[in-house]
Amino acid sequence: MRFRMIIAAAAALACLMAPAPAAAWGSRAHRVVGLLAQDQLQPDAGAEVARLLAGQPEPTLAGVAYWADAEREAGTDLGERTERWHYVNLPARTRRSPAG
Repeated sequence: MRFRMIIAAAAALACLMAPAPAAAWGSRAHRVVGLLAQDQLQPDAGAEVARLLAGQPEPTLAGVAYWADAEREAGTDLGERTERWHYVNLPARTRRSPAG
């Protein structure tokens, strides 16, 4: 587990250091975020995630972290219907989050 955290932290650091356009979050970066999130779950939450993802090919947060982008990129109906759920675009000079 410690080795995975070191690898994930190194990958996240490498992503932060490399200049890239804002739209550069690909499947690898989504997987890193999923891995980091999974490692932070309390046992009860981890069990619930496992229950919810039981039918998935890779039933982890890393395994499902990219599904919305994959659907959108494939041009599926599901991808089009859920595109607005994935992120919020704010004007460049916005100083607070949409949550307030």
